[in-house]
Amino acid sequence: RDWIVLSGTGILLSYRFELHVLLAMYVPPRLVTLLLILLVLMSSVSETYSQNFKDAVEKCEDSKGFAKDLVSDSSFLSSLKHTGFAFIPNAVPRELVLRARKEINRHLGQATSTLDFKGNFFPNDSTITDVWNKSPLPFLMCELLGPLEKDSAKSSVCGYEQTFAQVALRFPGDMCPNSNCSRNYFPDLAAYDWHIDGIASHFVAGITDFYGHVENYDAEVGVLLSDIEQTESGELCFYPGSHLKLAEYFKKEGLKGVREKGREALPRGGQKTAQTLGVAPRKVIGKAGDAYVFNYMTAHFVNMNTSPDVRYAVYFRVRGPSIKNSYHSEETIATPNKNWAFDLED
Repeated sequence: RDWIVLSGTGILLSYRFELHVLLAMYVPPRLVTLLLILLVLMSSVSETYSQNFKDAVEKCEDSKGFAKDLVSDSSFLSSLKHTGFAFIPNAVPRELVLRARKEINRHLGQATSTLDFKGNFFPNDSTITDVWNKSPLPFLMCELLGPLEKDSAKSSVCGYEQTFAQVALRFPGDMCPNSNCSRNYFPDLAAYDWHIDGIASHFVAGITDFYGHVENYDAEVGVLLSDIEQTESGELCFYPGSHLKLAEYFKKEGLKGVREKGREALPRGGQKTAQTLGVAPRKVIGKAGDAYVFNYMTAHFVNMNTSPDVRYAVYFRVRGPSIKNSYHSEETIATPNKNWAFDLED
């Protein structure tokens, strides 16, 4: 339909001289002027539309190329498969990052509490969700999990559109008792505060306290909206390979405990954490626009923020075609790599 409109406009413009002569013969001069102005405007609109369409196609192709380049990198896939985590530098264009951060700051300036900005979901705010929807990230998940649309050509992002973004700010003093970071609390956080999302907690009332069941999905994708230049700045930390270790743990222990008690039933604590996860956690720093994707089952936590700055990040939860309409399926817990398109030999 769009091409018909453009073609029709082109035909009209190609005959503009003939139209001018005919109009001059049969139409009053003032009306002739108005009609010619309209033709010029139509020309401008059609050229603008054509350029915008061309730019959109080029951006889409660039995003697809970015995603394909990533999944063709065996080290990237190996990291996802074996550690449950992969870092993606320069994943989101800077203009999208700045727009989202500006919108979050606008909300923050009108808020009476900062709690909503530590893990709450902001629905239908395109300025924030554009960080996902207008970046290469949906195409990456399409490559990793498969297209959600049977005919992916019908969707600009393979069906992976996001209407919600989880805004996760960490303020100076966060993750320290009474915001007093007088000592290094990292060992305590690493032992007692790690978790997997989808398991209930008391962190945000009405959001995370869904006791009685376990929510699941395939992946979580985080996007940094501000630079994290050094550790102990409220950065994400994760346990490499914990998605596989926890799968083995839940096969033995079952899920009744985490359904009923949420995160409190996880094997946390100095000795329990060491026995279950068996590795030291890694700290993730980066620049605004960097992203990371990690398996739903990868154990993670947030480090304390001793810096003078707020850490800005947004998160997106991703379900592939295997569990698109099954939020409480336990398959991804038992076999966390099951739905991923890994093509690697162990």
